[in-house]
Amino acid sequence: VGSMYSGLFRLRHRKQPEPDYGDMLTPEQAVSPNGPLDGCVPGSVTRWLAVPWQTDTASCRSGYEPQIDPYLPTFWAARVPNHVLTQESYQVVLNQTLPLPVRQQAFNTRAAFFRDIDQPTTEQTLASMVENWFRLGLVEERPGPGDDAFPTAMRVETQTGFPE
Repeated sequence: VGSMYSGLFRLRHRKQPEPDYGDMLTPEQAVSPNGPLDGCVPGSVTRWLAVPWQTDTASCRSGYEPQIDPYLPTFWAARVPNHVLTQESYQVVLNQTLPLPVRQQAFNTRAAFFRDIDQPTTEQTLASMVENWFRLGLVEERPGPGDDAFPTAMRVETQTGFPE
């Protein structure tokens, strides 16, 4: 929403305190000149996220319905990937004593980032995310094996806190 910004990548600071919008916010109020999107105060941007935030992260993937292709680009930024190159696959890629097709297959294999969070129902998945979010791995840039068959740098999931 343009009224939230003063320039490229710059949030516009709200000059006056926000009024009380009452129990129900209408679309007209939301985008009005004195609405909640008319400049920012601390918490203005994140208040629109789900509470707790972990449920928002676990829900907003490449799509909301099971029939949507899981390999579509994700709603979230790269900080919350849908699929990752695991540490195990990365080690296979680095092992130059293995045949090239084995290393290429390892490089092309991706694991679901939420594989240890996902549960049979949405409610169970959200509860699992709230309880276990800190166990999710980090994606770090690592050097490639140094041969022409692979990129010079790779992004690899590391430091997962789930039992193997």
